Amino acid sequence: LETAEIEIETVPESSQATLAPPDLEQGSVKTLLVKVASACRSLKGDLVAEAPQRSIHSFTGTLTIGAATDPLEIKELLLRGTQLRNTAWCIGVVIYTGTETRMAMNSRQAPTKVANIERIINRTLGIIVAVQVLLALVSAVAYALEQDYFNRLPYLSPPESIIPASVSVWLTMLVLYSPLMPISLYATMEVCNYAHGYFIENDAKMYYEPDDIPAKVRTTNLGHELGQVSYIFSDKTGTLTQNVMQLKQVSVRGSIYGALDGKAGFTGAVDLQDASRNNSDKAKANEEFLEILAVSHSVLATIDGNGARVYEAESPDESALVSAAADAGWTFHDRERHQLSVLVRDPKTNKEETRMYTIQALNAFTSARKRQSVV
Repeated sequence: LETAEIEIETVPESSQATLAPPDLEQGSVKTLLVKVASACRSLKGDLVAEAPQRSIHSFTGTLTIGAATDPLEIKELLLRGTQLRNTAWCIGVVIYTGTETRMAMNSRQAPTKVANIERIINRTLGIIVAVQVLLALVSAVAYALEQDYFNRLPYLSPPESIIPASVSVWLTMLVLYSPLMPISLYATMEVCNYAHGYFIENDAKMYYEPDDIPAKVRTTNLGHELGQVSYIFSDKTGTLTQNVMQLKQVSVRGSIYGALDGKAGFTGAVDLQDASRNNSDKAKANEEFLEILAVSHSVLATIDGNGARVYEAESPDESALVSAAADAGWTFHDRERHQLSVLVRDPKTNKEETRMYTIQALNAFTSARKRQSVV
């Protein structure tokens, strides 16, 4: 699942179904969906869920089918706004709708982003308007003091008006002082913002070549704020850094493999295989070590458009460990519910065999335990 719209993060998360689909013969995705949907027509049961609340990290409920009652946790709940990954389809029951969904309960109005220079200009224009009104008032008072003199001049005698003379004179003076207002300033500033955004999006130094991603200007009126930044406070790594996790060096029974160099990936795979090929004691220890890396994780394996295997994990640490094990000959192949398959390459014969593992339990990594265990 991807929950970027809910948690801001783009790291995928795993979820699981409460009920396994019925045993069906293999077929196309569409065929299997039709069969499962037909089987669900006769499904009857009771679902009890907690009242709507804002938390997206906890959920309690029960699902009763016949005589069996299963507890429900947050792992079985698909929040509104999530996207399915590595799963063609799923069938579920809608629990919350409309404003009772957690996405709606956690939504808030986006704040208006105004640049500092715009705030200064708005305050300055407010002062100019106040000065303009004051000048018009002073001019209207001066006109009222000399009104008798002006009325004796036939060429300045104003026509009859339904508006009181004092108001009419004040409005006339306000219009006469209107050139004080720099109306074209906003248009000029928007042209400058557009040009600034154009230069940012076409800056070769801000282009990320590995993923073919140029700089993107989402708000043109904030571009000139970049030159005023003096300090940056970040809550974690990955916000301002690449957050690229790679396994560089390992120690197995006192033997160190790999090097802390500038090369990408794990460079100790060849040394690991050579040690397993030439020393039977080290071969057993290395095999146990690589087996743990290839099995004790929650990674999902997918195939991209180029046919290459891609690992998607909840944390970059897991992906780095599984990728290093694959480089050393233990390639995590696929996962189907509790079944896990690994392609193991024999370091002596260089032949591959598929090993199947049944995951009975997974004790996930926590900051308190600082480790992960699998049965």
